[in-house]
Amino acid sequence: MNKKYKKFIIIESIIILGIICIYFFVNSNLVNIVPKCMIRQVLGILCPGCGGTTCVINVLKGNFIEAAKANIIIFIAIIYGIILNSVYIINTFKKNKILKFVYMKESYVYVWLFMYLIFEIVRNI
Repeated sequence: MNKKYKKFIIIESIIILGIICIYFFVNSNLVNIVPKCMIRQVLGILCPGCGGTTCVINVLKGNFIEAAKANIIIFIAIIYGIILNSVYIINTFKKNKILKFVYMKESYVYVWLFMYLIFEIVRNI
């Protein structure tokens, strides 16, 4: 096996192991030690990350509707990350690359930031 593929498989294995560890962490009571949002406590408005922890917990538990309700932007980012990682894995082992438009581009970052700004304004109205 090629060194590039061995390195790739090791990195992916570490990521999967990390997700499994997070899953067990989330299903314990240790998640209650996550600090409260300082922006929400001081200013009384929802920050961009408010609902993020709840979103990740619900995704790990398979409650996708509740995850989207907690913070839709972070939920979309998780789905995009899963799709991007899957396409990357497939393209690593295939000669003919597929779905290359999924790879992150600079224009995607601007669209993402614009969506996030609109989301925060609407959410705090």
